[in-house]
Amino acid sequence: MYLEYYNLKELPFRLSPDPKFLYLSKAHKRALACMDYSLWNEDGFVVITGEIGIGKTTLIRKITEDLADNVLLADIYQTQFNEVELLQAILMEFGFKPFGISKVELLGILKNFLLEQNRNHKRVVIAVDEAQNLSRPALEEVRMLSSLEVDTQKVMNVILVGQPEFSDMLDLPELEQLVQRARFRFHLGPLTKEETAEFIEYRLSVAGSEKPNLFPAATISVIYEYTGGIPRLINTLCDTVLTAGYVDSVPKINVSLVKDAVKELGWEPYQSRRNKAKRKVKISQEKLSPDSSKKQKVIAYFEDQKIGEYILEKESIMIGRSPLCDIRFNDNKVSGFHAQIYTTHNMCMVIDLNSRNGVIVNDKKINKAYVNHNDEIHLTRFCKLVYQNENVIGESGSMEDDDEDITYNSQ
Repeated sequence: MYLEYYNLKELPFRLSPDPKFLYLSKAHKRALACMDYSLWNEDGFVVITGEIGIGKTTLIRKITEDLADNVLLADIYQTQFNEVELLQAILMEFGFKPFGISKVELLGILKNFLLEQNRNHKRVVIAVDEAQNLSRPALEEVRMLSSLEVDTQKVMNVILVGQPEFSDMLDLPELEQLVQRARFRFHLGPLTKEETAEFIEYRLSVAGSEKPNLFPAATISVIYEYTGGIPRLINTLCDTVLTAGYVDSVPKINVSLVKDAVKELGWEPYQSRRNKAKRKVKISQEKLSPDSSKKQKVIAYFEDQKIGEYILEKESIMIGRSPLCDIRFNDNKVSGFHAQIYTTHNMCMVIDLNSRNGVIVNDKKINKAYVNHNDEIHLTRFCKLVYQNENVIGESGSMEDDDEDITYNSQ
């Protein structure tokens, strides 16, 4: 739309993870170096965490596109799996059709495949994006696979990339063995204001811009104020600015145009949004009793008839039609693995596992959302769960779910 007007050959601020547009800040360079070192030294696995939109997926694309011909890659980007589904996903990446067989058989197939590639002098790399969605049993499978060696040489490398809560998961005592196997563990922070300016200039140059300082220094301050140095937000705002500049016939971006774009997006300053999100979490936590000995549970109903009551003792609970699920509904409209419930720190989140008919919480279709005491979780018209939390003090309230820091809806 604005390409010809600003003499650009392609869109500079698209949101897709294109390695060509990857701006390497100081932190991104260090993260990339950690990944590269681990891969080429066949040294176990590396963990990279960072905020939503910081460029983690683009880093994976960058490191994997440079792999040699003797390297086989499994690129796992859908991670709402239990341990069996994770093994199936990895094998599918290598051309297998791993369905209708047991977990023992899956492990045997994968182990034999890894050993065969090692004999053929080929290396296997498994890159897992959005690793914070992996269940603990799935992470345990990763640990076990990463320990497989031939003559003290690892037969596979693993890259685990996730949001900040993944780092919190790894700090749990029961995952200490997994953490000890990580050669590097690195957290990606936001860009500085100076890096934000360089980021914008770099992407414009890659897109073919011949206009230096299309975004003057005064505009960078405003952009940084409203994006907090988060690359995805910078891309969104700058693309909106260029579109508005084209419509208004503004040859060089100015502060007024940036502020108009901010209004169009309905954004508050980034730090204000972050503080508001933290307040929401704090208020929600204050509604819960500190007595963790009290129970969280779900009650299952079919056609409004109670069919079971389940104490949420495990962190991860699988729900669906499959016999492997913790809570099973014998209804053809329920997917094999329909939904997942996570309970941590006295909070409860429900996740739709790409089910055929979706998940509805209190009449609203969701991807991921926290649930409160007495919320109803519908899998189909006749199959539902009611979440109950004995720790709730007083009247329960609904958590707002329009902020990415609260609901973690898919980005």
